[in-house]
Parts: sequence; C-alpha cells; structure tokens
Amino acid sequence: MLKKCKICGKQFKTDSWKIKNGRGKYCSKDCMKVAFNTQVTRVCKYCGVEFKTYPSRVKKGWGLYCSHRCHSNFEIGENSPCWLGGWVQDGYKWITKGGKRILEHRYVLEQVLGRKLEENEIVHHLDGNKLNNHPENLQIMTHRDHAILHSNLRKA
Repeated sequence: MLKKCKICGKQFKTDSWKIKNGRGKYCSKDCMKVAFNTQVTRVCKYCGVEFKTYPSRVKKGWGLYCSHRCHSNFEIGENSPCWLGGWVQDGYKWITKGGKRILEHRYVLEQVLGRKLEENEIVHHLDGNKLNNHPENLQIMTHRDHAILHSNLRKA
C-alpha cells in the first residue's frame, strides 16, 4: 500500500497491518526521529511562561503546565478536576477563597451581611445540620448566647 510520509511528503510502500496498528506514517527512521523530536511551544496555564513540549503530550491532554509545581499549584481547590465544592472537617464544610481555607457557613453570612464576622460572633445552624449552609438556616450569636442555647437544647 502506498502512503505519503508525514514529514517529508515522499511516497513510500507500507503494509496495511502497520497502518491499522497506528504505524506506517514515516518513510524512514530519520523522518520518524524528526517527528518524535519536534516540539511545540505552549503557554503555562498557571504562570503564563512559554515552554516546549511534545505534540503527543498535548494530544493526550497533557502539556498544559511548564512544571510539576505549576500543575500542583493550579489544580488545587476549585481548579481541581475532583473538586466537589469544598471538603468536610469536624462536620463543617470548608471552602477556599482567595487562597485561604474558610468555613463555608461563615463565608455565606459574611456575603449576606456585606461585612466580615467579628471574632466574638458565632454562626449557629438552626436545624442542627452543620452542612446546611443556606442563609435562612444560619443565625449570628455571641459565644455566650450560643453556649446557653445548646445547654437548653441538651436539657430538653
């Protein structure tokens, strides 16, 4: 079977089984070496630096970052393909905002109020579900009032 070389354009003879198996693209080992050693220029998705990588890496969906460090820094938190909107620790949902980890229920009330919560302000979940962070389920209290409320709830 006649085929055209992907590097030099020369016609060459190859077997159909080679083409079927993804081979038979180059007329010689020299053309194959050129193909495998040709790099493309990309821009790092994290830092914006130009770098060179192989087309085969780009084809596989790789070659997006100039280094492992940039890849690790970019794909954390909300940028991670595994991100589900936060993580749970001690029963509370945590999120990342501006590179900092914060409790989601505090963030939600800060957005509703339009200000940062003070240190002495506690966010109470009215239904007792620490993962239900809807504004209607959240109430601001002082440490003292919150302790009294939970003390009364335990007695009831």
